[in-house]
Amino acid sequence: MFVQNEQYYDSIPFLTVLCLAAVFKGLYSMFINPLFYFKQTQVLPKVLSVTAIIQVVSGIVMIHFFGLWGAVWSYFLVRPIQVLLLWLEARKIYSFNFNIYKIILVPILYMAAVLVLQLSNVVSSTQFSIIQLIIAVVLILAVYRNELRQLPMLLKKGKQDDVVV
Repeated sequence: MFVQNEQYYDSIPFLTVLCLAAVFKGLYSMFINPLFYFKQTQVLPKVLSVTAIIQVVSGIVMIHFFGLWGAVWSYFLVRPIQVLLLWLEARKIYSFNFNIYKIILVPILYMAAVLVLQLSNVVSSTQFSIIQLIIAVVLILAVYRNELRQLPMLLKKGKQDDVVV
């Protein structure tokens, strides 16, 4: 609808996997921020170098066997490795306390469902988008049900806190 240059249409099949790699960005930020805050950035070159080497090597191998899809999958597969390495380093200086279902399980289930749906190639793009939305809504309703119950009360409280000047 917005893209007029038809050359870009060839990239559309790759967007799902590339966008799913962005799911790891939240964890990446969560684990890299303590390193910055506590000025422990000397571990970053090590982590980023290791993941760069993994991505280059896996990219060369996967591109050889799978062409452009190999590059896309190489990019996708290195993201969880990068997050894992950052977590291993960050936990040495900071104690993380988070709900594993909300932070890890929901994104993994969502990614797995979308990848299976994408790779099965049995639905149209409109159906794919609708099913993706349904999967996301079901996961959010299942895992964030307590927070969603509290939302009306929080919104009501927020309106009471508004001050007119």
